Amino acid sequence: MLVSRRRTVIGSFGVIGSLVRMDASYKTIAMALSFLLSVGQAGVVLGHSAVGSLGNKKSATDAYSVTCSNEEGGDTATFRLAARVRDERPPRKPKVSVTIAKGGIAVRVTDKKDGDRRFSPWAYVDGGNGVYRMLVTKSSKGRERFSVEFHCQGPSSSGFVHTGSSVIITQNQ
Repeated sequence: MLVSRRRTVIGSFGVIGSLVRMDASYKTIAMALSFLLSVGQAGVVLGHSAVGSLGNKKSATDAYSVTCSNEEGGDTATFRLAARVRDERPPRKPKVSVTIAKGGIAVRVTDKKDGDRRFSPWAYVDGGNGVYRMLVTKSSKGRERFSVEFHCQGPSSSGFVHTGSSVIITQNQ
């Protein structure tokens, strides 16, 4: 909670309406806090990576919709989506996996050693431009933290150049 100069207590839902009464430094703190609270609930997707956590249920799954398109400013079409996952510390029993799917093809890889700071092998689905489904799952009950790295790539003739991509978190468990 933040306190303005008038000693008005501002809760997380009253921040926006009360910002007018606060000076610039309080506004900055309130905006940063609001952003961090929202990110903490949904995980973070930055560039070609995402970090998140899976809840206690064995069935907990985080789902992403990854759209691959031609490289920015170019005409190289996407050939495939590549993805890998890392089971973050602290070490726990469940193993974390990432599955990528498109057009009836699905490939899954698992980080077999928890907490070693190494990613799983890469998974590849050769599906061209379009929407891919990416799921992060775990092998058993218990909370888990993970990082997933993914890239839309052009064909081998392009050196697997990065092509255009966008991602939406569609499920966060």
